[in-house]
Amino acid sequence: TCMTCHRGQNVPSEIWFDITPVNEATAGWSAIQNRVTPLSQYTSLPSDALQAYLVDYETIAVHDLESRVANEPGDPLIQQAERTYSLMNYFSNSLGKNCVLCHNSRAFYDTEQVTPQWGTASLGIGMVQEMNNDYLIPLGDVYPESRLGPKHGDAPKAACKTCHKGYQQPLQGANVIQYWPELATTGDPVYE
Repeated sequence: TCMTCHRGQNVPSEIWFDITPVNEATAGWSAIQNRVTPLSQYTSLPSDALQAYLVDYETIAVHDLESRVANEPGDPLIQQAERTYSLMNYFSNSLGKNCVLCHNSRAFYDTEQVTPQWGTASLGIGMVQEMNNDYLIPLGDVYPESRLGPKHGDAPKAACKTCHKGYQQPLQGANVIQYWPELATTGDPVYE
């Protein structure tokens, strides 16, 4: 419901804006990191993970399983690995859980050994991508200037923490259908 994100406020908390590049005053390649920002969960990890994965549809990938391999087109670089760690750190803080909620810590790379929550998280990533790209970003021309991003004037965007607020389930798993049955679906969900 609307309450899941808005919590009674006109503007939900934990929205985010594009802040890249974060190191404009330095020489060389900044890797969009080494600056403490809320988007990197105040770490030195890259600050553009939400933009890359939840808006730009980049592939979430860490590394090749072989050491010292030639960099083939499509292979993830160390920058993608660091960006993935930044995203996973964001997930962890958003849900108040650690890596093993979704992953088998013995084999992070193996999608055959993930937990059922990994599938839920994958659907959540797709939901946020769709919400940002199909609904929130197109509203950028409608928002007043005071609601746009401070650096690029972009529309506010949602991510996990916008709704989860540190809990595994939004609203701590409250049964909102009990009070708003008209929001319940009558058929099976359709996944595209």
